Amino acid sequence: MNTGDIRVDTTSFEAAMNQFIALKKLTLAEGLRLQAGLLADELVEDTPPQKGIVNGRSYGARKTGEARLARDIRCAARPLVPSEWESKSLADLIRQKKHAALQEVFRHFSSERILPFEPPVHKKARDAEGRVRRQLAQATPDYQEEAAYTRSMRQRVGLAKGGWAASLLALGRKVQAWLRPHLWAGRLVDQSSAPKPMVRLQNDTRWAGSRHAQIIVRKALARREGRMRRWIEGALAAQARKARLA
Repeated sequence: MNTGDIRVDTTSFEAAMNQFIALKKLTLAEGLRLQAGLLADELVEDTPPQKGIVNGRSYGARKTGEARLARDIRCAARPLVPSEWESKSLADLIRQKKHAALQEVFRHFSSERILPFEPPVHKKARDAEGRVRRQLAQATPDYQEEAAYTRSMRQRVGLAKGGWAASLLALGRKVQAWLRPHLWAGRLVDQSSAPKPMVRLQNDTRWAGSRHAQIIVRKALARREGRMRRWIEGALAAQARKARLA
């Protein structure tokens, strides 16, 4: 079993899986597909977004992803909204999107750079994991364009999870409804019945090439192996007890 382009040593995992399959009296194909499905479940769970707290509020995975996305975009360029300013002249400049005039006014009380909002403003501010970690000294009167961009980007929340969920669905397991639009981002390569059996969980998102993805896959494999080994220990202990009673 492997996970597409993410390279990890699965020797120990495969040894545990072979012992699990033998004790369970499964065919190799059955065992491969079973463990692939359980691993895919864990990868979907561990891959961002996960449930969490954003700005003091607790959310489920999807809402956490959406809230963090909106916060990150605002960190890349703070939106200037006319209704939030008491000065009518300043509100008018924002409404009219007078970037140069706003920059001149802001120069007297703020170090923020006034800039037009375009997608690269957010994209250039992101780190290797796709996050904007701190508030940048940038602001934009293009609050409507920023809001439209945020709405469009919300449609991508869960994309990395969807890359694994494609394998879940192919293995006959349940996939959350909000991840279904992202199933195109991955696939299952099932050669469990081939002369050299193999099952590959393939995540085709850009996130899957990150260091963060490598860490998550290694942890998921280690956890799944640990659970198999605990089951194996229990099965062997049960066999030993049965043998003593015979």
